[in-house]
Amino acid sequence: MRLGGTTILAVMSLGCVLAGAGCASGRSAAAPAAVRPASTPSAAPTPTPSSVLQYQLPLAAYQLTALQNAEEDYLAQRLEQLCLGKLGFSFLPGLSEKAIAQGVRITDEFESRLYGVSDPVAVRTYGYHLPSWAQGTGKPVSAADLGAAEWAALTGNGPAPAGRPVPRGGCSGQAEHELQQAGINATTQRSGGSDLSTLAGSAQLASFEHAQSSPPVRAVFARWSACMRRYGDHYATPFTAAADPRWTRSATPSRLEIQTAGHDIGCKFRANVLGVEFVVVSRYQDQAITARAAAFAQVKKIIASEALGLRRLMASLPTQPGQNAAPS
Repeated sequence: MRLGGTTILAVMSLGCVLAGAGCASGRSAAAPAAVRPASTPSAAPTPTPSSVLQYQLPLAAYQLTALQNAEEDYLAQRLEQLCLGKLGFSFLPGLSEKAIAQGVRITDEFESRLYGVSDPVAVRTYGYHLPSWAQGTGKPVSAADLGAAEWAALTGNGPAPAGRPVPRGGCSGQAEHELQQAGINATTQRSGGSDLSTLAGSAQLASFEHAQSSPPVRAVFARWSACMRRYGDHYATPFTAAADPRWTRSATPSRLEIQTAGHDIGCKFRANVLGVEFVVVSRYQDQAITARAAAFAQVKKIIASEALGLRRLMASLPTQPGQNAAPS
C-alpha cells in the first residue's frame, strides 16, 4: 500500500470529478463520516514526495491493497467464466491473470492524480488527459453481446439453456456466492448497525474533503497559484487547472495543455503540494481512526481475513489454457 491507499476509489472519484477526468468505478462509500477539525501542525518535518505513491496514509492499513483489489475483480470474472464454461459457453476468452497487473497499473495511475497530475513524464505525452490504457478498452457485458441464452446463464434472467440447470442468480450470482464463502467481500452481507464495509471509505473521503479547506492546504494552494501566474496561468487550485474546459472538451491533449500540465507539476514540487496534503490528510485520518478505534480494529481483522481468502481462492483455481501454473 502506498500514499493513496488502493481502495481510494471513493476519494479518487471526488478528485477526478474536481479534475474533470473520468474515473474507474469501484466500491461505493457511505456519506462522509464526521471528522474533527485538524489540530495545529506537528513539529515533525513535512515530507517532500515527488509522487503521491511514495507514502502510505493511515487508512491504508484498513483497506485491501491495489493488488488485492485487482485479484478480487479477476476472481469474480474467472468464477463466472468457469461457471459458464460448464454450461457450454465461452465467456471472456481473453481473460488471463495479466488483468491483475493491469488493474494495479490503472489504480496507480488514478492515485497519482489524487491532487491533479503529478507524473512529469506522463504529462509530456498526455497533459491532463488520461492515457488510453487507463480508460479501459472493455465494455460492459450486455445481452446484445452475449445472446439470450448466455445472458440468461450469466444473470439468471431469461430462459435457461435446455437441459442445463443454471445456478440461482446465474453464474454472476454463483461467483458472488463463492467469493463470500471464501470470506471475500463478506462485509457487504452484514446486517444491523453501522456497515463496517464502508467505514474506511467514508473516512477516507471525509479526510480528503476536509483537508482541501484546511488552512495549510489553502496556503500551499496559494503558493502553487502564485507560481503558476509566473507562467501566465491563472488558477486557484490544481483541480481548476485540470478542469480547464480547453482540456476537458478536447479528445486529445494540445501543445498548450502539455505545457500547462508541466508548469502545474513543477509548481506542485516547488510549493510541496503533495507533502502538505499528505500531512493534513494523514492527521484527519488519524483522528477518524482514534474516534472509532474499536470499529477500525474490527475492520482490520475483516481485511486480514479477506486477504487470506483471496490467497486461498487464487491458489485453488484451475490454470487457464496457455498460462503456466504458478510455482509451488
